[in-house]
Amino acid sequence: MNAFDKKNAAIAHLASVTRETLQKAVDRRGSAMLALSGGATPRHYLPAILAMDLDWSSITLALTDERWVPPDHQDSNERMIKSLVSGTAAAQAQFIPLWQTDSSPEEAAKLASRTARKSGLEIDCVLLGMGMDGHIASLFAAHPTLNSQQAYWISTPKPPAPNAPYRRISLSPRALLKAHRICLVLMGSAKQEVWRKTWYDSNKHHEWPVRLLNAHDNLLTICLPEAE
Repeated sequence: MNAFDKKNAAIAHLASVTRETLQKAVDRRGSAMLALSGGATPRHYLPAILAMDLDWSSITLALTDERWVPPDHQDSNERMIKSLVSGTAAAQAQFIPLWQTDSSPEEAAKLASRTARKSGLEIDCVLLGMGMDGHIASLFAAHPTLNSQQAYWISTPKPPAPNAPYRRISLSPRALLKAHRICLVLMGSAKQEVWRKTWYDSNKHHEWPVRLLNAHDNLLTICLPEAE
């Protein structure tokens, strides 16, 4: 775990690692993909990420997960990400939406996955958060989706309270573990304690989905302090 006394230092390190990962992908194959999560924590670090000096026209942005609400809804991850992207260097990037009008989470997940599969899409970097219940993306404890072998996105049910009560679309465990780099960003001492508990005290990813990441060999965990 990489813990920093200053939030700016933590964010600068995260931005540096993310930029290096994406630039290597662009140099290797001419394009890169960055998967972003929603929630409160990304609002602290995404402005620095989206201002990075990159050829953003060669980069595709996608969501790690989405609540099944329209993109103009206040709880939409797409809405949040696009509001942060607007007016930045990253506005040149392509974006993969998950919401489909007159559709269902199951159909939308299949469509996004089919399109990604046809294009041979590779996930180069994932900026991921964790809930206080140990969930990652929209993969929650004690649900069969934790065993999914789908290549990209899957539909997931409404999570338990106090999480927002919407059906979801999420990157599957397989998709997360195939990403070239995962950056798990935790904010505050409470989440750091949850991470320590799940990492060292349990081998059961069905109880703590974040344990799935233990199988990834290119995982960076960064802890942001709650205040400077």
